Amino acid sequence: MASSYVNDLRLNEMATGDASGSWGTNTNTNLSLIGEALGYGTEGITTNANTHTTTVADGATDPGRAMYIEYTGTLDSACTITIAPNTLSRMHFIENGTSGSQNIIIKQGSGATITIPPGDTKAVYLDGAGSGAKVVDAFASLNVVDLKVQDDLTVTDDATIGGTLGVTGVLTATSLDISGAIDVDGTSNLDVVDIDGAVDMASTLQVDGAITNSSTIVSAGKITADAGIDIDNFNIDGTTIALSSGDITLDSAGRVDLSADDNGEVRLFDGSLHYGQFKEDSNHFLIQSVVADADIYIQGLDDSTIVNAVQFDMSDAGRAIFPAGVTVHDATALTNTTFDARDVDNVTSLNVQNNAATIQRSQSATAAPTLVFNKARGSLGSEANVNNGDFTGSITFRGYHTNGFYQTATIESKVSGTHGTSDMPGTLLFATSNDGSATPTSRMEIDQAGVTKLTGGVQSGRQDLKFNNGTVSLAQGATYTLTDILNTGALISIGQNRSNQGITYDHCLIFGETGTAATVVANPSGRFAINSATTSNQTNIFVNSGSVVILNEVGTTVTYTIAAFVYQGN
Repeated sequence: MASSYVNDLRLNEMATGDASGSWGTNTNTNLSLIGEALGYGTEGITTNANTHTTTVADGATDPGRAMYIEYTGTLDSACTITIAPNTLSRMHFIENGTSGSQNIIIKQGSGATITIPPGDTKAVYLDGAGSGAKVVDAFASLNVVDLKVQDDLTVTDDATIGGTLGVTGVLTATSLDISGAIDVDGTSNLDVVDIDGAVDMASTLQVDGAITNSSTIVSAGKITADAGIDIDNFNIDGTTIALSSGDITLDSAGRVDLSADDNGEVRLFDGSLHYGQFKEDSNHFLIQSVVADADIYIQGLDDSTIVNAVQFDMSDAGRAIFPAGVTVHDATALTNTTFDARDVDNVTSLNVQNNAATIQRSQSATAAPTLVFNKARGSLGSEANVNNGDFTGSITFRGYHTNGFYQTATIESKVSGTHGTSDMPGTLLFATSNDGSATPTSRMEIDQAGVTKLTGGVQSGRQDLKFNNGTVSLAQGATYTLTDILNTGALISIGQNRSNQGITYDHCLIFGETGTAATVVANPSGRFAINSATTSNQTNIFVNSGSVVILNEVGTTVTYTIAAFVYQGN
């Protein structure tokens, strides 16, 4: 049968007939390990590790076997140390010798753990209960007859003395708090008596000189001072200054300072109703109304009438209401300016001056002053996507007559087409009011593709004009089709760049309409084959199903410039 190591020191337990010829060696090793278990061991923890495991080796030297073990290393946070196996039942003195001012936490299984502060040593025992094993502070309730301390004694919790505390030397204490009585049978010669608690006298306190008090005098009864009390500082241990009647007056030759903990909170009451408070929050000064939906008013006297200068509507998210309107004027900053609003970095301003409202941007950059219109469905704070056809902005021009303002013109923007993230096609519309009307009619549109449409040019019929231009590169044999050529026709200018053939600029001008051949207006070079689809070494232009088709038969790739004026008709 093989050797086993199930004992608490993980020594080699040799079975009958095992280790033939090695019993002496194994026994000597076991004796050495027993000695090691009674000694001191040290084990380093990986730098800044949060966890560490000490596994006592089977039948071999290991610092984790020592009764006194010191853990070393550098930590930046508490480190949990697991001592394994979790079946070991034994006593340990464990020292936290790490640097970094961090605790180590000793555990064995899922049971209780022991925390050892940096530089401290604790006596603990492992109960070896397997997966639920716990670590226990062996000196948590240490009972000794006499305890002698040759150097400092530090007590971090309560110290209770049931007998006599005898001090043969000097008792030095920065603070001595005695909750019971002090019985002095003889004379107590004290240079200074500093009494934090009460002084109970059964007789009269006779003071022939002055009483100098740097702290608090507490009286269970009433202190009567018929001649008045001269007090440098007035401190109250209670919570209330109460007058049975009348007003209270604070009269100071200097300023009046209010200082309070808990964010400097000063509360205001009307009887038992707590209605408001002043406080500080992250160096911000807060004025708070603490009754639900109760508004805050700033009032003043206009002649002899109390008026509301500003109202903050708490039932509407604190909306500020200025009943008499707002006038902002800083004559020293901007002459003749009645309103000036600026961004936080003092780059952009919106101001109203004599005869004009101005958006100004002052910055060493190319960015322009910007007026932004934002459109969304849904509600403020809960926006939803716009729909195709939604208007995203409008500038309206109006003139006054008799009883109101009437529209003369508008500039509007709307969504035109399918949109998505980083994709918002739009159309810009220009409209004016005709004579006899105050309702603007569309006169010009620029759509998402840059096509410009002039509308309303002829009063008796629709002779609107749509303009589009651009460039296109066509390979040999490729075509480009101009669609939407209506029955009223289009005037089309086509230019070609054939620099590889020594021709840099080459143009023709044609007129085309639905269902008819193209009409040549101008073809100065003769290098455009009009109404042909088969002419080699030239650009072929012809009408097909109401569209004008450009076919590159030049023999090489050509870049074309195209400008089209389309007459919309009726």
